[in-house]
Amino acid sequence: MAPQSPLRTDLVIAMTLAETFLLLLFVVWYSVMPPASDNPPDILKALAAERQKKIDLLQKELTERDRRVAELEAKISWWEKYFKADPPQSLPQLLGILRSPEGRAVLTDIGRGYPRCEDDNILVHASVVRGAVSVELLSESRHLSDWAAASGIGIPVTRTVLSGWAPARSLLSAVEGFYASRPSGNGCRFDYRLTYETKEDYYDGRETFEHTFYPAGMSRFQQ
Repeated sequence: MAPQSPLRTDLVIAMTLAETFLLLLFVVWYSVMPPASDNPPDILKALAAERQKKIDLLQKELTERDRRVAELEAKISWWEKYFKADPPQSLPQLLGILRSPEGRAVLTDIGRGYPRCEDDNILVHASVVRGAVSVELLSESRHLSDWAAASGIGIPVTRTVLSGWAPARSLLSAVEGFYASRPSGNGCRFDYRLTYETKEDYYDGRETFEHTFYPAGMSRFQQ
């Protein structure tokens, strides 16, 4: 057998020593490195923090968007309730809505000193003919009825007709007591209709009833 070259033998020994050194270095490094799950690298912490910031920002934007949507839905609901139409998309559409019966009713309400007490707000029909007065109850107000029951004051039922100035003024006094009981800033006024025959009847009727009601229609008495 031919003898091995000293150069080759030295090379093999050097490679073995190098591999052994690298193995020892790896073992030492592995033994001193903490587990990744216990102490994640700083870059992972930074990425997690950045992602959480984005999540918080998106959540804030979503909450604000939900608030704005709820606000717009409330405005649309109010518009549809009073105008019985979708919100206008142009000035001609707006003018058309304001000229509708619902639009004219809203404009009339804007000019009132006090808002309506009820949706069906015409409470009485007063008639003054040649000095004789009568008052018919046209509708029932839940708010007025509840107040009257709690106060021990009698309010005639719907379609009752009161004849004479004394019963008429007694009703007016009761309604004014109801107005006075309303909390500050929550006042309202009922409406009334008037039928009259003469100029004196017209004057007496308006002078008497418009201290308590807003007028909702005047008509001349027809025999």
